[in-house]
Amino acid sequence: MSTTLDTSILPPRTASALAPTLSVVLCNSDSAEYTLGCIASLERHPPAGPLEIILVDNASRDGCVEQVRHRFPQVRVLVAPRRQGFARNYNMGLRVARGDYLLVLNNDTIVGPGALQAMIDALAANPHYGMVGPQLLGADGRVQTPCLRPLPTLASYALQQLILDPAMPGGRLWQRLRQWQIAAHRGGPVPCISGAAMLLSRQALEQVGPLDEGYDF
Repeated sequence: MSTTLDTSILPPRTASALAPTLSVVLCNSDSAEYTLGCIASLERHPPAGPLEIILVDNASRDGCVEQVRHRFPQVRVLVAPRRQGFARNYNMGLRVARGDYLLVLNNDTIVGPGALQAMIDALAANPHYGMVGPQLLGADGRVQTPCLRPLPTLASYALQQLILDPAMPGGRLWQRLRQWQIAAHRGGPVPCISGAAMLLSRQALEQVGPLDEGYDF
C-alpha cells in the first residue's frame, strides 16, 4: 500500500440503503474462463449484506467484457485504456468502489461458502486491523503457503532458491511442513498477506491511500 494520503481514492458515501457492504475488485488479462468462474462463485456465495462486483479489464482480447456484460449485467465493468500492471488496474476499481469493505481478489479464485462473510466478520471484530487475508487452497485442496509467509529478506530468498525449492526433496518436505502449520493456524496477526485476496476497510484505504503504482508487478 502507498503511504501517500489520497482521500480522492474513494467516491463520497451517500445515505443509501442500497450502498454495498462489500465491493470486490477483479482484474481480467485475457483469462475470461477464470474470470467468469470467479464471478459465478461470488454470486453463489455472497456475504450477508449487499455485494458490489467491479471488473477491470486489462485491455484484453478474449471477449471477456462482452461475456460478463451478457451473463452478469449487474457487474460494473471498467476497461483499461492500455495494458497496465497490478496496482494501476486495481486502483481503477478501488476508485469507484462504494462498499464499507473492499476486497482485492485474483480472478482465478473460486470463493467458497461463507468465505466472504468470515473475512468481513474478522475485520469487523478487529477494528485495529487494516487488512485481513483468507487461507488459500489450491485445486488439489492443499493449503497454499503464500497466504501466510514472513516478509522476504535476501537470506530467505537465497535459502529458498538453493535449498527449499519445491522441486528439490528438502523443499518438498519443507512445503508439506509449512502447509501443515498454516492449516493449523486459526487466525491472528501475520507478517505478510497474499495479494491474491486482500480485504481492507474503507477507513484504512482512506487513511493509507491507493496501491503504490510506482511499485508494480
